[in-house]
Amino acid sequence: MNFNLILIIIFVFIGIILLSRFKKTKLFSNFPFEEGEKVIFEEEPASLIHKQFSIINSSSTRKSYTFLRHPIIKITNKKRIIFAQKNKNDAIVYAVFSMTNLTEEQKSSWIKLGFTFATLSAKDISVTTNTKKAHYELILTGGMLDPISGVVGSNDFLMQVYTNDISSYEKNLDVKINLQ
Repeated sequence: MNFNLILIIIFVFIGIILLSRFKKTKLFSNFPFEEGEKVIFEEEPASLIHKQFSIINSSSTRKSYTFLRHPIIKITNKKRIIFAQKNKNDAIVYAVFSMTNLTEEQKSSWIKLGFTFATLSAKDISVTTNTKKAHYELILTGGMLDPISGVVGSNDFLMQVYTNDISSYEKNLDVKINLQ
């Protein structure tokens, strides 16, 4: 009897953890689009890697790497790049880069919703060729505002995209990406 009770308690505990994990999920279907904003480009790249470097003090830097499984990238007509991971019939939004500055109202609403976002300029986009995973390695670097981690110090937020189609990124973001 004790063994069965222990198993039931363990399963209930695991269920509570999973429920709380998925309750916080930021789905693409719930993304706070502006009026008139729509997705104009969508790609499933060969690979997508998130790298974060946080300078904590003069002698230490914290590094974090995340590989997204089943990645999907969506670009909107307002020049926002949405990085997500496919999940059943929807996608879990991982991060958002905006080529335009967000208003204070947008920033506060995105923070309340828990979205990780960064602003980006044309000079923050670079590309290299002849990688092992795809024809191009697109690197997007932005200053990060992460409402969850609350990291003090300077943050660099990198998204490494391995893709075969660089011209669609140039066209939809209206930037010229120089090969390195």
